[in-house]
Amino acid sequence: METRPFGRLGTVSALSLGGGGIGGVWGATDRAEAIATVHAALDGGITHLDVAPSYGPGSESEVVVGEALRTWRGSPPLVTTKVQVPDDEVADPVARIGESLTASLERLGLEHLDLLLVHSQLRRPGASEPTNNMIGWDRCAELVVPELIRLRDAGTIRAWGITGHGHPDAVQAALAA
Repeated sequence: METRPFGRLGTVSALSLGGGGIGGVWGATDRAEAIATVHAALDGGITHLDVAPSYGPGSESEVVVGEALRTWRGSPPLVTTKVQVPDDEVADPVARIGESLTASLERLGLEHLDLLLVHSQLRRPGASEPTNNMIGWDRCAELVVPELIRLRDAGTIRAWGITGHGHPDAVQAALAA
C-alpha cells in the first residue's frame, strides 16, 4: 500500500476506509459483514479509518470500528471521527463537543482520538438565519477552535480540523485563520 505524510499524525495509507458503507448509510449491511470489511481493509494495508456518529443509525460506523478493533491483532490504525456543532441547535458547542467525543471514544473503544473534525457547514459571514447543521465561522473561531486546541493539548485528540464545506467566504475565512 502506498503511504503519504499526514501532518502531525505521521504517515498513513494513500487509501482510507470511510464509514458510510459499514454504517449502512448507502444500504443495509449486517454487523458481521461490516466488521469483516474493516478487517479486510486493515489486512490490505489501510491505516486510516474515517467514521462519524452520523454514519448509520445508532452511530453504527463507530460501533462497527470499535468491535473490529477489539478483535484486530495488527498495528492500530489512525481513526478519524466527527462532531456536529450547529449554532442553530446547540446552545453550548463546547459541551456538545465533549459529549460527542466521550460517546465516540466509548463506541470506538479508544482512550484518545487521532483526528476530530467539525462536521457542520460554515455559514456565510454576517448571516444569522437558522439553517440546518450550520455554524458561523465567528462563533466557531471563538468557541469551537479553542476547545479543540484544549483537547489536543490534553492528549484527548491528536489533531483537529473542519470538513471544509459551507459558504465559500466562510471556508476562506477559516483557512486564513
